[in-house]
Amino acid sequence: MLILDRYLFSTWLKHFLIITGFFLALLVAKEAYNHFVDLIRAGFGITKIFDFIIVSIFADLFVLIPITLFVSIIFTFIALQKSNQITILKSCGLSLFRISTPFYIVGTVIAILSYFTAALFIPSITDKRNTYLEILGSHTDSQNSIYSSEILTYQNEAKNRLWFIEAFNAVQLKGAYTILHQMNDAGIEIGRIIAQKCTYDNDLETWTFFNGTEVRFDENNGDPLQSISFKTKQFIDLEENPRDFLLLDKEISQLSFTKVKHILFLLPSTSQQRLKYEIRYYSFFATPLLSIILVGISIPFLTRGMRNNPINGAFCAFILLISFFITKTIIFALGLNYGFPALLTAFLPYFIYLILSVRLLWQK
Repeated sequence: MLILDRYLFSTWLKHFLIITGFFLALLVAKEAYNHFVDLIRAGFGITKIFDFIIVSIFADLFVLIPITLFVSIIFTFIALQKSNQITILKSCGLSLFRISTPFYIVGTVIAILSYFTAALFIPSITDKRNTYLEILGSHTDSQNSIYSSEILTYQNEAKNRLWFIEAFNAVQLKGAYTILHQMNDAGIEIGRIIAQKCTYDNDLETWTFFNGTEVRFDENNGDPLQSISFKTKQFIDLEENPRDFLLLDKEISQLSFTKVKHILFLLPSTSQQRLKYEIRYYSFFATPLLSIILVGISIPFLTRGMRNNPINGAFCAFILLISFFITKTIIFALGLNYGFPALLTAFLPYFIYLILSVRLLWQK
């Protein structure tokens, strides 16, 4: 690494560390504001509260680092522009590509580290954070808690079963009024369980129904054949886990990589829900490219010194960043509505802006 590269890197690193510290402080303040009361209600000690905050920070690190890189590059080049160092470098015959080289190296390293971090560590960290949130959800008074549901429905297309559970408690794995429909491959109902209560034993992986009726139907015409009442009945052949039901009710952005893989394993290839989870799955592999894109769409504007005001270049870079997220949202929506291949939908916005960044660099 030449003296120039070391100087540019050290100048950038100072801004990067300061901005990272600022963003981390904001994350800590956000978590404290959103969950401090619930943490106290749940009886968390200092160690657990500290662990929850650390886990929450690392869960957001995948998105935080590229944005921090982007902002730190802007501050670095504004400082270089104000001291006319960019003009001096250009007058020495250095091209924009040569000036940008150390930042592209940094962006590439961050992209590679982000990929391996997201694949190896982030899934377990995200799952651990969601576990904490489930515990906190049982101690909150909010009626909008995502960890309880008045009505829980789930269709197991592989086993031809349809579940309907009222007032299901996601923490205790218990529900009130329950209906379970069993169909054959032709779609004719051959069995039905109606119960006042149900519970799932996570250790034995079995369902137990209380104060209900089991109805059996003719396989050919669906006429009722037999009705059996029971007070308590355990079914060992029902392999559905209610946590799988809840995964499908969660916001897809809250799911970790491993949870998305698990959902894809559960959903048959013919399911209409499968496409959005496939897009989310491939997005985990596409997102690390963001670091390289942010370098490419920022430096060409920041080195122009538009009308002798570097703030104008920073503004243009921010507009381009916003346009990237808008383009990504539009492409994802089109992919879902028109059934585009998931791999194409996930990578297309990143490829568009990679090409754009190369074009901006080439024009300069």
